[in-house]
Amino acid sequence: MLHRKLLIITGDVFWISTILRFFKLYKFDILTATTYNGGLALAEIHRPDCILIDCQIVDANGVNLCTAIRTHPII
Repeated sequence: MLHRKLLIITGDVFWISTILRFFKLYKFDILTATTYNGGLALAEIHRPDCILIDCQIVDANGVNLCTAIRTHPII
């Protein structure tokens, strides 16, 4: 069975645990990052099928992270 990859980028640990439980039911392989740079690095390495981004990441603006991901040549 092909597993889909999901990247969650947020600093909110409670939100991560809640989302993890939901998506594991649907057999997603889940990656998590709590920072802008960590999320961008994981997205580049693993090229997930879906990325959930908190708009208020601790070290950056979620909109800026979306722009960086959309314009990245590998992702």
